Amino acid sequence: MGQVREIAVIIRFDRLGESGMIDRVIVGHCGSGQTHDGKRDGGGGSVVKAHGQIPLFGRIEARAPQPYNKCLQRLSCQRICGVMDRPLPLRIARIFAQAILWFIGISLLLVLVFKWVPVPVTATMLMDENGITKDWESLDNIDPNLVAAVIAAEDSKFCTHWGFDTEAIEQAARENAEGGRIRGGSTISQQTAKNVFLWQGGGYFRKGLEAWFTFWIEAVWGKRRIMEVYLNVAETGIGTYGAEAGAQRYFGKSAARLSPDEASRMAVALPQPKKRAVRNPGGWLARHGNSVERRINVVKGDGLDDCVYE
Repeated sequence: MGQVREIAVIIRFDRLGESGMIDRVIVGHCGSGQTHDGKRDGGGGSVVKAHGQIPLFGRIEARAPQPYNKCLQRLSCQRICGVMDRPLPLRIARIFAQAILWFIGISLLLVLVFKWVPVPVTATMLMDENGITKDWESLDNIDPNLVAAVIAAEDSKFCTHWGFDTEAIEQAARENAEGGRIRGGSTISQQTAKNVFLWQGGGYFRKGLEAWFTFWIEAVWGKRRIMEVYLNVAETGIGTYGAEAGAQRYFGKSAARLSPDEASRMAVALPQPKKRAVRNPGGWLARHGNSVERRINVVKGDGLDDCVYE
């Protein structure tokens, strides 16, 4: 009787998401090619029944009954018998379910890690042909004028929504449909989720992922951490990322010492940092910056930034 050279395990599941039972083991031979029970399958092996509990997506290393325990290797059942018990749609569904579970696990792990750890790099940074200039700073080292300015310019309901401003989204959709200047309805939370975990650009798929990450950073990070991360990963100029690098680039000073005028000019440039001037804005951009500067006192006076400093 020949020695075992190859072995694979076929698993049968009653329902996805539950543990499965080892249904049978496919065994090939190193020597004569004789089978354990005389029944040959399409791959030249034999069928040996075995039982045991295993995790749904775990890797299995099985051992056949004696003397079929020599030259044992872990192989896929496709390589040995060419077919599997489950129909193709079920196999595709299993792969799809496995991919979703991996995505959920990895994405939640990243959300938890970045709650405390500074974000080292983002996809936007890596794809920037102009290089990366950045300097992470805690929120304690960023002037409150800049926090108030970005709330005034980008998301006045930052402290009251849970990641999404439905009114702003609907208004943006109406204005964009009517023509004129294209505007977005994304909150600071949505922009942070996009900047940290995703890539620039549109599309329903990316928007769906953005919503997923927005929900979780709102639930796990809280408003203060969201603002801190946003002001450290947002693009503030050509090849420049974060409030500190932007303040040094434009004003030659730390982000901890920004005047209301400087903070408002940085804030209004955030939607298009490669195109909007910060040092000497003109026309609509200058007027918009002046409007944001005036609203800084409104944000502070009405407590629209209180959630950041609680």
